[in-house]
Amino acid sequence: MPGSERGDDGRDHHPAYRIEHHMEAKLRIALPGGASINRPALVRTLLPAPPAPFVLISAPVGYGKSTLLAQWSAHQNNAGLEYAGPVPSRPFVAVSLDGSDNDPLAFWTAVVHAVTRTCPDVEGIRLIRMLRIPQPNINNVVLPALLEEIGANCPHLVLALDNYQAITEPECHEQLDYLRDQLPARACLVLATRTDPPLPLARLRASGDIVEIRMGELRFAPHEVAQAVRHVSGHQLSESDLGELAETTEGWPAVVYLAARLLRSQSDPGAFLKYFGGNNRYVADYLEEEVLRHLPGEVRRFLARTSILNRLTARLCDAVAGTANSADLLDSLERSNLFLVPLDGARTWYRYHHLFGQTLREQLARTEPGATATLHQNASTWYERVGDKREAIEHALAADDADRAIGLIACHWAHYLYRGELATIRSWLSALGEKRASQSPLTAICAAWLTALSGERLASQRWLKTAERLGHRGPLPDGMQSVRGAVALYQGTFGFGGVTEMLAAARIATDLHTDPASPWYAQARVALGYSHYLAGDLHAAVPVLEEAAQAAVPFPVLRILALSALSLAAGDLGRVAQAADLAKAAHELVATWDLADSSEVTLARIACTAALIREGHLVRARQELEHAVRLGRTIIGLPPWPTITALALLARVMITMGDRDDARALLNEATGLLAVLPDGSEQVRAMLTEIERRLSSPERCATIAPRLTDREQAVLRLLPSSLPLREVAAQLFVTVNTVKSHTRLIYRKLGVSSRTEAIRRARELGLL
Repeated sequence: MPGSERGDDGRDHHPAYRIEHHMEAKLRIALPGGASINRPALVRTLLPAPPAPFVLISAPVGYGKSTLLAQWSAHQNNAGLEYAGPVPSRPFVAVSLDGSDNDPLAFWTAVVHAVTRTCPDVEGIRLIRMLRIPQPNINNVVLPALLEEIGANCPHLVLALDNYQAITEPECHEQLDYLRDQLPARACLVLATRTDPPLPLARLRASGDIVEIRMGELRFAPHEVAQAVRHVSGHQLSESDLGELAETTEGWPAVVYLAARLLRSQSDPGAFLKYFGGNNRYVADYLEEEVLRHLPGEVRRFLARTSILNRLTARLCDAVAGTANSADLLDSLERSNLFLVPLDGARTWYRYHHLFGQTLREQLARTEPGATATLHQNASTWYERVGDKREAIEHALAADDADRAIGLIACHWAHYLYRGELATIRSWLSALGEKRASQSPLTAICAAWLTALSGERLASQRWLKTAERLGHRGPLPDGMQSVRGAVALYQGTFGFGGVTEMLAAARIATDLHTDPASPWYAQARVALGYSHYLAGDLHAAVPVLEEAAQAAVPFPVLRILALSALSLAAGDLGRVAQAADLAKAAHELVATWDLADSSEVTLARIACTAALIREGHLVRARQELEHAVRLGRTIIGLPPWPTITALALLARVMITMGDRDDARALLNEATGLLAVLPDGSEQVRAMLTEIERRLSSPERCATIAPRLTDREQAVLRLLPSSLPLREVAAQLFVTVNTVKSHTRLIYRKLGVSSRTEAIRRARELGLL
């Protein structure tokens, strides 16, 4: 099912705003169908404003956590008499979480969508773009931006996350705790969960910054039990019968409602209540024997077979259960209050009450012991057909269908990798198990990239060798031409084996990936061009980088990398104007896609700062390079070469600005990174050697640079190139005689007599 979009102002029609069909279900916590007991005493404690910036609703399943959130939201704008008068309006954002959100990117995507839907002034497009880049920097970029938007446009926000027990990823907990700590003073974070989250609860209690609503507060009082029974069954229980039911159920709302539904058909409530059980196992048995068996066989089979789904919609249920009338069945189940919870206002997506769903799955295992795997396979096929790759893979894994799961992962892993959803891929490989994953070259290649980007270099190399050992005939499902091509692309991209191996591997990858429509075509050429640049072969780097920049790639980061590397090569060849234009084009793409703080575009930052240095803007260049170096230090697992280059450039700027101690520290850091690689880059090594020479020379070199005119500076920047003076003149749109005159003046000011000496002296003085 396609995700819904706003139609009033058109904002949701932007590609960065579209919501997948299952996302809509997460953005609303609906009141349960049928009668539900208002909890005015509980809601009153939360109105008109929460008494603390953090509210924890923690209790076992069936204690009405979601119902309390729904009533809080519903009464926020219209409290009614039970709530002692009108309540000031405040934005209430609710997100219903599940296992698919147990990944930082998926988790924050759901939160951002929800906040944007409720607070239209929040710049949602910008936030979503930040999340959709490869490996988004959630901690340092996305969360600060989200907090800034909330503070400016929605400072009274109530952000409620339901079913938070589905989140077990430690990074999600850490990020959420940061959000909680930095929210505006009048905003509130609410968690509804079956288990306590790993947050600093003791410290929050000591400081009075938490309100806790637990099983004791959520338990139905006797008058609420009586009200529930009266509304659902129509019976007015005697005082003794009411006491017995309250004692048996201990006020567990789900079991109270179950008892009330069963009382509908009882002429003697007292006799029935004496029979009614009081523990979870009894309730499950009673559901199977007394509720499910009274349903028609078609309905029982439908319930059991669809119970393997986290979310239900008619077409999915038809595909899984083999029915043709799921829409009618779901409508009938909802009207019968048979534990079916609507997940959206359109009544398109549902879920079973968790206790009911568990009972149904237990029944399925007994009545159709071989059906579970087939049902999950059916669900996987349906999700694959509608384009939901994540759910297709999850159900294939649940079916224990390793071949299908491996095939789906092999087809789509790059999509999630480029979006930065490493935790999702890691969970898939973990579900497969290392033994099965290591039996397929397809998953071995995926694991090699995953572990490389996670900083596990030794594990990455081991997975790569596994892929080589297993082999594979023909092209791979992800579009790579062969295992050999995949290995070459990996080695040419990461460069962990040094520049010599990097260059040789990139050549192989380029020869094998010849389809311009494939992202691997562009990535292979970026790898080859950048390898040539690192090896000092600038003329060889330019044509392949131009091919990469012109390719129609699906991922903007590849075009940015191509333009950036091309800018660096052009600048070192003396094509100053072209280098500046290329750096500007890369910078504009970075801005368009909100990639400024992505480590993958460090090369773009370097290209831009190289242009700034040529133009003499050293302060701005220093700021940009310091940011690039910080990213390189904090984000592990990425190719080392851009970080080394950034360190070298920053050291040169520091020397020019007279900060020689910091320059020496940067040089040592760059030299240390280079030393652990099998072989070095001629281009980078030359930069480091030149920096060492400048640091070893008298300090006066950094302070006696002569003053050159703008035209003399333009001529000087072109001298390191191999261009004859007539071509230098052509680039500057002046005559050759004018260039010769400027050159003589430059020589005189630098105290040299040749072009070579002028270049050397200018570098010593920081003019180049």
